[in-house]
Amino acid sequence: SEAFNTMTGQLCERERMLKQDAEKEKKRAAMMEGYHELLLEMMHRSHEHILVLDEDTKEIVYGNRQGEPDVESCNIGFEELDEVEQIIVAKNDIEEKIWEAEDSQGRSYRIMTALIEWQGHRAHAHIIRDITEERQREEKLADQAYTDSLTNIGNRFYFNEQMKRLLDRKLSFVLCYFDLDHLKYINDRFGHAEGDVYLCTFASAVKNRIRENDIFARIGGDEFCAVFEECPKKVAEQKLEKILCEFSDMHIEKYPASFSYGTVEVKAYDENLSISDILKCVDDEMYVQKKIHRQKYKEKLRD
Repeated sequence: SEAFNTMTGQLCERERMLKQDAEKEKKRAAMMEGYHELLLEMMHRSHEHILVLDEDTKEIVYGNRQGEPDVESCNIGFEELDEVEQIIVAKNDIEEKIWEAEDSQGRSYRIMTALIEWQGHRAHAHIIRDITEERQREEKLADQAYTDSLTNIGNRFYFNEQMKRLLDRKLSFVLCYFDLDHLKYINDRFGHAEGDVYLCTFASAVKNRIRENDIFARIGGDEFCAVFEECPKKVAEQKLEKILCEFSDMHIEKYPASFSYGTVEVKAYDENLSISDILKCVDDEMYVQKKIHRQKYKEKLRD
């Protein structure tokens, strides 16, 4: 009887513990279901496209956009997704990759691809975010950082970056250094607003005569540089003479329009050249013409 009572007590205690475990499991299942519903709701409300593709069949097993659960709704091709999936599969140590893609309409996307388990199968989850506006803002800021606000051409930062590119790649080019004549006189006599017009008129005259891919920048108050890539020096100087003639022939009654310039040719095999070395060389040549122009326009610029 005593043994029976002990066994009965043990069975009751066992039953009580099982009921506690079952209750805990029930609460845990309810909590997990709540989390699952919350997660799905958040995924449905997300502004990002979420796609889950079966690793073997490439079938879309989940898409968070109702009515358009496919890759085309994001304008991203299967080829791009498949290429990144192959990279992840090929390298076992890589479980996720963040990459960017652009569609045929020019829209940009940042995509996080991860290898996951979905309902007992291996799958790739793609979280696709449209970053077109972000890229446009970045490009606008970059343009502002490298653009002279008055003449709307490149500034000194832009010029230095382009020169570094040419020198690093050891490309041949002709550099022209301009110094706009009479700017101080115009500012003092007619005001800075007139001086700004003079600067912009000069910049437009040069832009109309150079190629679209030529480098043109304002590097100081009245100092400009143009760089002609893969262009013989003789051809560049002929072009500059035409620009000077056209600019000088402009009908400005208040003052003569002119500029002084010097040119230097840099060969692809020139070694150890710096930007300052090149500018020093071309500045010396420009200054010779500057002195000639001062004498030429001395009478016309007298008060």
